[in-house]
Amino acid sequence: MIKLLLICCFAINIFFGLGIFYRGSRWIGTSIVLVSVAASFFVVSPELTNSIASLVGVGRGADLIVYALFTIFLFAMVFFVRSHLVLDEKITKLTRFIAMQNRRDFK
Repeated sequence: MIKLLLICCFAINIFFGLGIFYRGSRWIGTSIVLVSVAASFFVVSPELTNSIASLVGVGRGADLIVYALFTIFLFAMVFFVRSHLVLDEKITKLTRFIAMQNRRDFK
């Protein structure tokens, strides 16, 4: 029962990722789809995570998933902080431009 619920959640994530992919953010959409597909395979066949973990040199498949999710989380945080800083810079430039336009109108 829990496998079916998890696969349904991953299917929703796949559709969400495809929606993001078609709206223009291809890296994020592709990442969501790939992670969701991989997670679905790991739910269906948990032995696969153990064999991949032994190939990589990690003890258990669950540990491998935790390490992978932590790495993905760090990359996502760096990406979002970077895009937040870019948006802050754009807002600052736009605000300065509008302020300069208003200054010219009052002269």
